Amino acid sequence: MAPKPPIWKLQSDTATIYLAGAVHLLRQQDLPIPAAFDEVYEKADRVVFELDMEKMNDPATAMAVRRMGILPDGESLSDHFSPALLKSIKDYASDLGLPGAMLEQMRPGTLFITQTSLGARNLGARPDLGIELQYHQRAAADGKPTGGLETMEYQMGIFHQISPETMTRLFEEMIEDQE
Repeated sequence: MAPKPPIWKLQSDTATIYLAGAVHLLRQQDLPIPAAFDEVYEKADRVVFELDMEKMNDPATAMAVRRMGILPDGESLSDHFSPALLKSIKDYASDLGLPGAMLEQMRPGTLFITQTSLGARNLGARPDLGIELQYHQRAAADGKPTGGLETMEYQMGIFHQISPETMTRLFEEMIEDQE
């Protein structure tokens, strides 16, 4: 029996909303996207993504995210992790092609997002195969309005609020599970 797609229907007397769980990066072998996503898309008058995909391509958004991802003056990544874990983080980053000098000024949350994304890409996962980008492009071609629930700044802020203990555990798990 095939697994049921992560799609839920919320309905009132005046509106129907479909909520679909989506993956940002997929591999070729993860395709095709289940037909249920197409069925829901066809019924939708508007498609709302986790993030406003139009703003994702806005240079102002990229600059704001870049600024948010940098540690305050006088602070470095070594202030956040033990020397042993920092070495493992830098070794893993090097394996992913991230220059070591760049890492010292990155906030831990930003580095975590960067490393997990690059790790997924090294396994063949690509944003152009992901559900959001595929349906955003389709909505643009069909002239269907789109929007977003959150801003990139909001999401980055959440990663920057993760406790140091949790961030340490996340990095340790990422490095242990890299295989």
